[in-house]
Amino acid sequence: MGISLLRDLVGTKDDFTLLTALGDAINLRLIRKEDGERYAIHRLLAKVRRHENPLENRKEWHLEKIKRLKEWFYKRKNDFNKLLKFEAEIEHLKEWQKQSSKIAPSETTDLLALRAYPLWHRGNYQESKILLEDALSLYNEKQIDDGELLSNLYNDLGVISSNLGNHQKAFEYKQNALKINQDLPNGNLADSAKFLNNLGSTYGNLGNHQEALKLKQKALEMNQELFGEKHPNVASSLNNLGTTYDNLGNHKEALKHLNFALEIRRAFLTERHPHTILTCYNLISVLSKTGGIEKAIKLAREFLSYVPPNHPNRKFFEHHARTSRSSSRPRGRRR
Repeated sequence: MGISLLRDLVGTKDDFTLLTALGDAINLRLIRKEDGERYAIHRLLAKVRRHENPLENRKEWHLEKIKRLKEWFYKRKNDFNKLLKFEAEIEHLKEWQKQSSKIAPSETTDLLALRAYPLWHRGNYQESKILLEDALSLYNEKQIDDGELLSNLYNDLGVISSNLGNHQKAFEYKQNALKINQDLPNGNLADSAKFLNNLGSTYGNLGNHQEALKLKQKALEMNQELFGEKHPNVASSLNNLGTTYDNLGNHKEALKHLNFALEIRRAFLTERHPHTILTCYNLISVLSKTGGIEKAIKLAREFLSYVPPNHPNRKFFEHHARTSRSSSRPRGRRR
């Protein structure tokens, strides 16, 4: 376990005291230090501890630790720049999920869903979808009553279904997410804006661009009110509005929104983030059909190194990056 997660689980901000205690534990051979600043309890000792003091007898302590664990992973789940740190601790996420199944079913479901995020970031949509479906099945099986958790499960499944091209299923999931969120007594406004935005995208994928425009404009207004003009959530709304304006034939507005979305996503998320790659894809698509082919080629060549080999749009970037400026220019009509 890395020092960052360990610090949050212990609940201390005093690194000196924590490192001193870790040093004492190493000397007593209670734990061992691994590569880098990582620590692990000896397996035999862990088994003895679980046998002598089972989690069922420490439910309150266990729930507090799960809360801190979830907070650590939630802070990092959408941040592509922290993906490696997230992945480095994934085994602990799995182990806490396993140990929590009997005494904390709601938390177990949440921990299972969290495991889907690295796979989604890496473009492994099918594997990510399987984990989310397992989490939803567990939620129903355990008869959990947590509207916020359920709405986010439906939303995430809707996003994955969209990524996989199943837009009708995505529509069902996203509708459920929005309805559940709106029915909550203290519904999360940021979630409401996100769900509106995502549902609007699916309306567009199904060909209803006017309804898509209405929902996405409302989501943009909510996000700007909540976060200001420059924020990843605002960029998401701008990106989605850009694609809708493109579908409606308003390419000027499409380019305006997509350029602003790309600017924000590059600044906040970096070029390697799936959302940034998606916005770049959308912008290249519009540029290619509106006379901006030189900028489209430049963007494709710039972003090609950031697009994972298994990404569904990898061939699109390769194609545009190979396009020559001369061959892309329209030929004059023959008389």
